[in-house]
Amino acid sequence: MNKIHLISSDGYKAIDRIGELLQEPSTLLIDVRLGAWSWRVNFRHTELSTAYGERYRREGWCLGNLAKQGTNLVRIASPVVGIQRLVESLNGGHDLVLLYYDEQHVKEICRLLLGVRPEVEVVKFVQPVRESPAS
Repeated sequence: MNKIHLISSDGYKAIDRIGELLQEPSTLLIDVRLGAWSWRVNFRHTELSTAYGERYRREGWCLGNLAKQGTNLVRIASPVVGIQRLVESLNGGHDLVLLYYDEQHVKEICRLLLGVRPEVEVVKFVQPVRESPAS
């Protein structure tokens, strides 16, 4: 059974988890952010592309959220094309890591994907709690 791992680009341990998951050669990193840029250098397109090569795929052009940020609205750029591209990757035997920055957006992607591939297991990365420095 295929898995889709959901990882937000704002988590401080997220890049470590991505690295762990991509140790499995058949796992792909799918960037669903409309713009693959971040204040965190290691979440920028150029860094991710350098680190993961062909296993990093920018899919924001079809799966990105066109709705204005902060509105809680979701309008996926090209949902039919985007979901078909995810299905093709899953059919190719790949597990996927979806890199996102808006939870409502990635939930909508999962809802659409599970509509055509209900057997896929969705796993959300739960950010560990930062420990406070000892006083």
